[in-house]
Amino acid sequence: MDIINLELTEGTELDFQIALVENPAIESDFMAFSKKELFKVTDEEKRIVSGFAMVSELPIYRRDENGKEYYVKFSAKSIKNISEQFFKNGLNNQTNLNHQTDNFIQDVFVFESFLIDEDRGILSPKGYDKQPDGSWFISMKVNNDKVWESIKNGEFKGFSVEGVFDKEENKFLATLKNIVDNYKKEV
Repeated sequence: MDIINLELTEGTELDFQIALVENPAIESDFMAFSKKELFKVTDEEKRIVSGFAMVSELPIYRRDENGKEYYVKFSAKSIKNISEQFFKNGLNNQTNLNHQTDNFIQDVFVFESFLIDEDRGILSPKGYDKQPDGSWFISMKVNNDKVWESIKNGEFKGFSVEGVFDKEENKFLATLKNIVDNYKKEV
């Protein structure tokens, strides 16, 4: 199956959003923290959800409208560009539910963010699987009562970054696939 690298060309201005979703493509659920959860909390509920928004080099399965199956992935450099654009353009309030693009929910926003960088000592937080350098970890504050109840009920389990990204097909794999396909035709 083809693997397509999704990139954000440096200097490109991109408008994108982060959605709260039931089934995140990166297959990593967030954690909803309250006094009974992983971290110590002094308030009854801080209404914080934290987890990975993007994982560097993780192949994500996709199927297009014609049924063609392939994978996409983001490099550490691309994720860095995306996260920088996110904050440069003030998109931390642009959260939607299940990819209802431009249907922003009120009182839900990203307030914390970092990229895994082992050389700088920035690692996956306690309670999360180790992820490669360049992976993007975020925390959202959820002051919206209806959304918070949905999170606590398990209707939303993670984050999903949506946007239009540049595609860079893996040339080596594409060439190898063509060789195999041509060989199959000859046999």
